[in-house]
Amino acid sequence: MKIDTDLDTVAWYRQFWPWFIIFFPAAAVVGGISLLITAINSPNPMVEGDYYKAGLAINKVIEREELAASLKLRAYLNYQSNAEEMTVEFLGDIEPPALLSITFSHPTREIFDRRVTLSHDQGRSYFGPLELPIEGNWDIAIEGPNGRWIVKGRVRLPAAQPAELIAN
Repeated sequence: MKIDTDLDTVAWYRQFWPWFIIFFPAAAVVGGISLLITAINSPNPMVEGDYYKAGLAINKVIEREELAASLKLRAYLNYQSNAEEMTVEFLGDIEPPALLSITFSHPTREIFDRRVTLSHDQGRSYFGPLELPIEGNWDIAIEGPNGRWIVKGRVRLPAAQPAELIAN
């Protein structure tokens, strides 16, 4: 019996199937490395570094919210997209303070957060300048001058009607 040694063989790296099999694990490794680099270069600002201290401070935040609710505090935020300032009508069972502090917190990006000090205009109206336009969903916190109370809410700006924040 004679064995035929003239078989037409092609090197493995010139065939389709080895590359097809190698492609998926290689793509997973490249994707994993790129995700690792992204995670290292942009840490998540929503993760609390000292979560224990933040957990202990939650009672103080709740006390400030309860005080605002007992004072029946309410705010109507008016902002148009083309305006360079905002107005707030502030209602409640307190004497209107001279200044209010309003914090705009972006739900996902800390670099967009900003704080504006509102000056008392007349009656229960306040106004304050805005350096940059504010558009989209925002978590808003309005605090008194001494920080004893806080009114929080989430609004979408700009809005056709004034956004209402009620202390709960």
